[in-house]
Amino acid sequence: PQKFSRAARTVEKNKRWVSRFPEYNSLEFSKQCGWALPNSSITRNCTFLVRPTSNDGEGISLWVSLIAQAHQLAQQAQCNLVFDYGPGIDVSSVLSPSSSWNWTVPTNFQCRDRCYHWLSPSRSPRVSLETISKQEGQPVATVPLYRYAYNFKNLRFLQLYQDEFAGIQRNMPGFVPEIGMACSLTSLFRLSPDSSQFVLHLFTKILPTLRDEDSLVMSLYIRTLQADKAFNDEKRNHTNPYREDTSYRNQSLDIINCAIQQETSYIENKNASFSRVVWLVVSDSKDLKQWIAETYTDESGGIPRQVIVTTARGVHSRSDRGPSQSDFAEAMVDWYLIGESDLVVMDKSSVSFGGTAALRTARPVQDASDGKCIRAIPIREGQKPHRTINNKK
Repeated sequence: PQKFSRAARTVEKNKRWVSRFPEYNSLEFSKQCGWALPNSSITRNCTFLVRPTSNDGEGISLWVSLIAQAHQLAQQAQCNLVFDYGPGIDVSSVLSPSSSWNWTVPTNFQCRDRCYHWLSPSRSPRVSLETISKQEGQPVATVPLYRYAYNFKNLRFLQLYQDEFAGIQRNMPGFVPEIGMACSLTSLFRLSPDSSQFVLHLFTKILPTLRDEDSLVMSLYIRTLQADKAFNDEKRNHTNPYREDTSYRNQSLDIINCAIQQETSYIENKNASFSRVVWLVVSDSKDLKQWIAETYTDESGGIPRQVIVTTARGVHSRSDRGPSQSDFAEAMVDWYLIGESDLVVMDKSSVSFGGTAALRTARPVQDASDGKCIRAIPIREGQKPHRTINNKK
């Protein structure tokens, strides 16, 4: 593991070169996200519901993206927003409302008149925004889905462009596309105190370490597909389930090397003053997390590097799997914690889960795909190209 001399730190203590996203109820949040705040003077007689179906092959990243999208539509239409993760999952044991906006789905709730069940567009036909605008008497503009904002495979029809947000910027003055998802989700939820029952030391050690003002904190998200392989074994009822090997260690080196490169850049080249570097390693492989923690933790001399991991098992949270409460909670906490950092390092295999986690707090992202280590751009300038047969990229 690479070490750094304390001589590299030359300026005042506690200066962050990557500012954190403002907390809810702060003056800065109101300045940046005023459009996202609940307005008690508005009578909301319509409702958006976000709830995955039992045959939905998607997990948390699509769910949180739909919540952000539905929130932005609900603010335009002056509707309520409620959401859950389907039967058997108690979302409130993991997430708590940030504000007076109570998004908990009422008992025996039926989505009927003036209720819009907001699903993935590939799963179910939606009521048109034109219809919603007429029914609610409010202009409701299209809002892109943030899920694939970080699309490292250059599929241009999935990437987000500035012109896609022109409508909501007209309807919601002050809306900034790059922080739109962060404004929505910060105004809606935070970690519940009960979430500590699913992840050991969550509030006593992990969060205080990630929020330490005197540390450079990086989240490394590494997807090995172990969870997907385990899910396939579950479907086939294999008696000898897939067992991990060590080949994924080499696959993780691009992300690890990019993280080390960022340490060098922030500590030696940007004159930032940090007493330590912290890596949060999130992965669907427990073995990989443990190996990185054992190999790259360095508390000897110079600026120490601390590697922390959670107790999450890395189990898939996709709805059609019928996840347990623990499956959902562990994945949800891991996703949430990725955003509690100064920057996120990931590669092209991680753009959905890792990308939406970074967008929750508008974290800068380094793309470590194919040995690179470059800053990724969530929203591109100009107009979105039309998707054609000859232009799928």
